[in-house]
Order: sequence, then structure tokens, then C-alpha cells
Amino acid sequence: MKKVHVQLCASVPSLLLYLFVLTTCLFSLFILVNTASAANDAEISLAWDKNTETDLLGYKIYYKTDVSGEPYEGTDAYEGASPITVLVEDLPNPDAPSYKLTQLSEGTTYYMVVTALNRDEAESDYSNEVSVTTSVEIINETPTANAGMDQLTTEGNLVYLNGVNSSDPEDSIAEYQWQQISGPSVSLTHSSFVEASFTAPNVGPDGASLTFELTVTDQEGLSDTDTCIVNIVWLNEAPVADAGADQTVTEGETVTLSGQGSTDSDDAVLSYQWTQTEGPLVNLNGANTAQPYFTAPDVSADGESLTFKLLVEDNGGLIASDYCVVNISWLNEAPTANAGEDTTASPGETVMLDGLNSFDPEGDIVSYTWTQTSGRLVALTTPTMATTTFMVPDTLIEGDTLSFELTVKDSGGLQASDVCSVEIPVIVSEQVEDNTNNNGNNNNSEETPVTVAAVTESDDDATDAVLPDEEADNGEAIANNGSESDDGTTDMVSPDQEESPNTTNNRGGRNNATNSNNLIENAVLPDEEADNGQAAVTPNNEPQASNAGNDATVSDDGQASTTNGDGNSTTNNIDLVESDAAVDEETDAEEEIVQENQPNVTEVSENESPYQPEIVSPQNGALVSTTQLRLETGAFMDPDVNDTHHKTQWQVYQKNSGVCVVNIVSVSFLTAILVPEMVLDEETNYYWRARFIDNQNNASDWSSSAYFVTSFSGNDSDGNGVPDSQEADITVDLNGDLIPDVEQSHIRSISLPNSENHIGLSIEGSPTVTSILSMAALDPQNTSTEMDQETEVLPYGLINFKVSVANPGDKATVTIFFDAPAPKGAKWVKYNTIQDMWIDYSPHATFAEDRMSVVLTFKDGGFGDDDGIKNGIIVDPSGLEIESAQSTTLSETTNSVVSEGGGGGGGCFIAASTEGETGDAMLMLSIGLFLSLAIVRFLRVGNRR
Repeated sequence: MKKVHVQLCASVPSLLLYLFVLTTCLFSLFILVNTASAANDAEISLAWDKNTETDLLGYKIYYKTDVSGEPYEGTDAYEGASPITVLVEDLPNPDAPSYKLTQLSEGTTYYMVVTALNRDEAESDYSNEVSVTTSVEIINETPTANAGMDQLTTEGNLVYLNGVNSSDPEDSIAEYQWQQISGPSVSLTHSSFVEASFTAPNVGPDGASLTFELTVTDQEGLSDTDTCIVNIVWLNEAPVADAGADQTVTEGETVTLSGQGSTDSDDAVLSYQWTQTEGPLVNLNGANTAQPYFTAPDVSADGESLTFKLLVEDNGGLIASDYCVVNISWLNEAPTANAGEDTTASPGETVMLDGLNSFDPEGDIVSYTWTQTSGRLVALTTPTMATTTFMVPDTLIEGDTLSFELTVKDSGGLQASDVCSVEIPVIVSEQVEDNTNNNGNNNNSEETPVTVAAVTESDDDATDAVLPDEEADNGEAIANNGSESDDGTTDMVSPDQEESPNTTNNRGGRNNATNSNNLIENAVLPDEEADNGQAAVTPNNEPQASNAGNDATVSDDGQASTTNGDGNSTTNNIDLVESDAAVDEETDAEEEIVQENQPNVTEVSENESPYQPEIVSPQNGALVSTTQLRLETGAFMDPDVNDTHHKTQWQVYQKNSGVCVVNIVSVSFLTAILVPEMVLDEETNYYWRARFIDNQNNASDWSSSAYFVTSFSGNDSDGNGVPDSQEADITVDLNGDLIPDVEQSHIRSISLPNSENHIGLSIEGSPTVTSILSMAALDPQNTSTEMDQETEVLPYGLINFKVSVANPGDKATVTIFFDAPAPKGAKWVKYNTIQDMWIDYSPHATFAEDRMSVVLTFKDGGFGDDDGIKNGIIVDPSGLEIESAQSTTLSETTNSVVSEGGGGGGGCFIAASTEGETGDAMLMLSIGLFLSLAIVRFLRVGNRR
């Protein structure tokens, strides 16, 4: 068997040539690169000369630690214990063989040799030995520049700029550099020192503002900048800003801010600029005037405080500021009671009184009370509920009337009442005539007025609905007889499809098209749209305080007109595809005629922003769950016909504090997203908004804000952030410190659903993480992206956790503990809710040597944080993934170190270089290989001769 290196020749010239080849190989052919990306994750890359054996099977790589020389019995490489066999077909480039040992210990010296192996499993001698000490990665943090406070001085004064408050986490600031970036030019003294100075120039009566920038750079080359402003005046004093007195108003009021009290002793105030600094965001009109205004937003019973900052600037460029506070009080509006329409019933029938169409602007009706006000006393079944029933006594006679009053009360104590009546109709004998129509057809229908449907009690308390009757073509209304159907549901009243648009659909004494935000809302739909025969729910943005129900008509231009009980009407858009197409064709034809009669005009237009999004869901006052919460807007629209929807920005704020908890830009889902789980707290008021961004990167105005309330799930009774169903018992000690995990605040352990396994999350040893807020195991099948179960497995499911950090934007590390070693080849993956995709999180995951734990790194508002904002909270859904043999993991190589080759003679050769030398070494490798092959060919030809 041939050794890895070329063999010696018998003659002296051949020997000299061999030595030349050997020298060339030693000098240029073999590279060893050592890197360390994290603790216990160092890497060593080996390269050696190709063995020319015709039946070469592969190579064996031997390694060890501690001391040089045999035996080479290393065991801690991820690729396996020494030796590691590498087949020729597995090499990326068999002509330039190389291999990488990974997950080695950092700061450790390794000794390595390589042998060649033929197909008879004969092995060559060891190559020369090389030794490498793995490096330790040190993460350098950026310094912080501090240029000092803004200053005010007069011309001719000596001004000092001081950066002494600049800092660096490693205390290694190496350089300070001052430069002027605006204002009249001055000469800086000691501009490369921590303190610089200059003489204030003459500026004249108008004064001037000079801005200076300080750049600090640390020993590793990282830098940061800060600026300061020096205002220079000449007989000019700074203005005094007065943002006006604090105010207290109620929601819905128009609030006017006043900066008219601002003054300037020697000059008139030139400009005003108002900005909102705290509280729920409002649309401030006239923000650059002395008296801007806005509409006070809706608030909860606790109210809100809004803070505004006023900046005033005089003619000399001097600036002053002041603040004012506007307190918004909750204005409780009275509810509206709706006892339903008057109806008729016969003795012995069951009548239902329905107050479900009552509503409250704040959506918090807390009580319903039914009382009988006239007629023979009847027994109401549930007089304190929204609906109640009674049996019409047999003792009542025709023409009697029973009256009932419904009183509703909201949480603020305001109440309203409404009455309805039930009449016992007088039965009139009617003669049925045999009419024959003009076509000779016999029409046996009775010509009777529209009759009232008697309301009967159904088994499932289903609400009556009105559907258009596709079979009625005589223009008459069909009345419901009020009988109870076989399935327990109440029969539906069907008005004729050809009925005129002004016909009121209040048949059967029921409101058939109520336009309000109530618990149950009836809508008129064609039969084919009602899958279950019940009325569809059609909420509106603004509930109508109407007791008589609404009439609805649809015009040819796609506008839906709704007429309320008070005679008022509203118009809503309805998509009519065929009508729109006809209008488009007609409009195009008109435009062509107009253009033919117009002179040629070259138009220049600028790209406009998209139209403001429309809030679809959740609407104001909605009660939502913290899981699977969907934010949805209307369709994207843009005045530029060729512009497309590029991305959408979504924001969610806490309603009471005004703190932004979600700030996400989506590019995959543009009109609807799911809010990442664990971001929102239960029983909390929030409001949300969105804006569209087109492919020209123009952003629309923000949508109007809609508020919602998160519901209480009750699945965490002890409030420790772990679902009751996943609580670990007292025996679980995943971190192995002999203290049960449930007794320690720095670790949370959970019991995985439908499994005997456990997994733990620890923040011990992390200087920035302050607490674990919540943790739960999720089913990865609940994600919309399906995983390939043949090649990938999540043995612990998807682990979702929420932690707090000391400062917004902090980096954080946590440790995940397993109850069994993670298999080699397993990696940590993350699920991105907004993009609906799985991400390899290996660059931020470091497994322990025994693979019983993994350390994960995150950044608040950055990598690994799903809420997308620096708010001191990190939310992450991720998990351990086991890959099949077909999958491979790619990693980057960084931070090379120098290593010297040792030993000598025989077989393969391995050398070392720094990362900076890799390009030159590869060039030398190519040249050396070319020369070696040429010389060997020459020697063989010479020997044959």
C-alpha cells in the first residue's frame, strides 16, 4: 500500500527531485484553520495532499489532547472518537482533500495526524503531526459616546466640549474625535482629546446654533457617536415656552392646546412645534401652530393621561420647551333598551320577549329586567335575562293587550327602558274568492294583507331570520304561521324577492335586519347564503340606537342604504363584480371620447401613498383570546394603479399605559396576521392599528385605532406562568442542583403534554434576564407550515416562553435543560409566526458537552424576539429538532488562529495558517499541486526510460 505522500526514487537525481517535491508540499499544500464560535464549539479544519494510490478508499484522521505523540486517542470531537474515517467520495474535493473537526473544547491543544487507507483496508504510516490550540471568542461590545449637555453662551466666550461621560463596557476607549457638523465654522482645539474647546464666533443680532459630533472608538475598532448643540447669542435671550395649563376632558371632546403664552424678551416667537410624548396616540391637527387640536380618544373607566411637548424657536434660532398634560376621563353613555316589536298571539301559545337588540356604546350591559305594565298578569320564565317567555292564558279574549317594559343597566349605573305589547287579535272571517288572472291561469291565493307571524318557543331558542323567497313571484308576502318545526327551530318568514326597495322587513313582529353591535344580530341573506337556515351575523362599526329595526336596499351602483327606525339612513359599499365591470367599461368608453377631443398634454405625476387601511377585526370593544388572535384589515388600495402591496406595519399598545407591545412589519401576510402567543396579557385593554407600504416604499396614514379586551382563560390558577395541565411535580430537578425546580424562581420546568418527558428553562447566571414570565409547550402541528416528519422531529414539541430583561434592547441568555441527552446532530430551530416559517437557530444555540442542556442567546427587539420591539420583553417559540442522516447543517468559520506543524516524515502532511493567509495559501496550494503532479509525471517517464 502506498503512503499518502509520493514515494522515494532509487537514483540520486530522482531523490533530489523527490526532496524538492517534499519541500514544496510542506511549504504550500497543507492548511489547518482553528476557530471557536462559542464555548465548547471550537472548530479545526484540516487539509492535506492527495494520495495517488489507484485503489485509494479514503483517509483516517487521528487526534488527541494533552501531549504529543502516540497513541492518538481523542474522544471529544462531534464527528466521533479518534480515528475518524473519511471516504474519498465523501470529500468535497478529492483532489484537494480537507476535513473539519467541530464542537471541540475551546482553549485546548490538539495533536493530529492523517493516514491513507486503500480498499484492502491497508493503512499508510502517520503523516507529520500538527498541533493547534483552539481560541476563545471574546465578544466586544460597542462603546457609548456622550458629547455632554447642550450649551448656551455668548459670542467671544471660550466654550469647552467634554466627552468624559462616554463609556465602554470593556473600559477600552482608544480614541476620541470631535468635529463640527453645522453652524458657523470654528477652529477646534484638541479635537482628538476627551475635551475640546473653541472660541464662540461673532454671530450678530440673529445669533446662531453650532452642532458638534463626538465619535469614540474602542480598542477593537467599534465606535459610537453623539452630538451636542451650542447656542451662541448676541443681545438675544432664549424664548420661554408655555404649553398652557394641564386640562381634564372627557372622551370624544375636541381638545385645543395653547402655546400662546410663550414669550421672547427681545424677539417674536417664530415657530411652534408640538409632539405627543406619552399616552394613547392621537391625530394632532395643526402641530406647527400655536393652538393645535385633537379629539379625545375613547378610554376605559380608569381614564388616560396624554402628555404633549411644545418647542418654540425664535428668530435667532434659540429653542425652548414646555410640557402640558391632558387627562381624559371616561364618559359613560347610557344604554339603549330594545324590547322588540309588538306582536300578536292566541291563547295557549308561548310568546318570547326578546331584548337582545338592546345595546350599550361601551358594550357592558350588566342587567336586564322585564316587568308587566298592563293586561292580565302572566308568569315570566326568566324576567332578569335578555329573553324571557310566557304562556298566553286561555282566559284572555280577542282584543286584549298585554304590555311589558324592559329595563337595561350598564356597569356605570345608567339605564334605559323600552316597552312592547302582545295583542290577542280579533279573528275576522274572510271570503275566499276564485280569481282568474289575465292569462287564464287560476289563482287560488287569498288577497290578504301581510299577517304577523306568531312567535313560538323552539327547542334550541334559535332566532327567527328573514330570507327572500325564491318561489314567490306574485309580489305577495308569505306569512309564517308560527308553528314549531320538527327540529325545534322557529320557522323563518320569507319576503318576496321582487318586493320594492322601500318595503320594511319587519314581518312577524321581529326586527329582521338590525344594524347594531349586539350579542346576536340578524341579517337578511339570500337562501343559498344561509347554510344552516339561521340569520347571519353582520356587525357594524357604529351601532345604531334604533328600536324599530332597519330597512335595507341595494342600488345598482353597489351602495347599500340602511334606513333606521328614526328615519335616518346610512350607506355602505357592497362588492358587485358584474356591476363594477359594467361601470368600468362605460367609464373607459367615456374617457376615450373625452381624450379624442382634448389637445395633447404631457402630464407629470408623483407617486402617491396608499390609502389608509380599514380596520376589520377586532373592532372596538371586542373580547378576544390571547391565543390565535388575528389582526385583519381591509384590502390594499393605492391611487397609483401600478403600485402593489409590499408590506404592512402592525402595532399593538396597552390601552392604559400606552406602551407599545407589538411592532411588526410583515411581508408574507399583508392584510391579516396572527399575534405571537404570550405577547399579550389576559384581562387587559389594548388598541391596535396598521398601515400599508407600497412597492415604492410609500407608507399610508395609520388606520384608525380599535381597542379590544383580552379574555381570562383560567388555565394558570397559581399564576406562575405555566399552564395547570403542564405543571411539573415536586420530584423534577432538571438542573441537577438537588433542589426541586418548583421551589426555585430562576427555573421553570414543565411536563410535556401526552408524554412523560420534562423540559426546563433557567435564567441562572444571566446578568440581563430578570424573570421568567411564562412558559408552555405548544403543538407544532398548530403552525400552518407543515414539517417533514420523515426527516425532522421535535421530541419536546414547540417550547414558547416569555422573559423580561433589565433594559430594553438587552441581549439575554437562557438555558434549556432536557431530561435526556440531545442526540448528536440535533439542532435548535425557531418558528417565525409572522413569516410562517421555520428557522435554524443554531448560530445562537450552544449545547453542553453532555448534551443535557443548550444555552440560547436572544436580543430584545432583535434576533429571537417575536414581538419585534425593544420593550424589555422577549417572546420566543422554538424547539429541539432531530434531523435524519439525509439532513446536513452548515456553519460559518470565523476567527482563525496560527498553529505550527510538528513531527516529520511520511504519508500525509498537515500545516497551519491564519485566516488572513487563507487566500494566499490556497493560491500556493493550487500552484504546489500543479508543480507536484508535473514533477511526478516527469519522474515516472524518466524511470521507464
